[in-house]
Amino acid sequence: MEKNYSCTSQNIKKFIMSNMHTNILVINIPSRYDVINTDYANQIIARLNRKLQKLVKINPHSKFLATSHDSKLFTIWTSLQQTG
Repeated sequence: MEKNYSCTSQNIKKFIMSNMHTNILVINIPSRYDVINTDYANQIIARLNRKLQKLVKINPHSKFLATSHDSKLFTIWTSLQQTG
């Protein structure tokens, strides 16, 4: 997973740097609620989100949007998928 993490951040960086003529909105990657918070996957997600925030900060044409970390929203969505 670590390998994909570095590719992801590099690809997003290339995209932001090559599109200086337009505004870009970067949305954070939500934590996985089906595993505990200290799980390796959630640590990688948190690291990538921090890296994305720093990247967006140095590029004035981009903004970072942090979504809610409310696990109740995940539970509601999962319930809707199972009943629908």
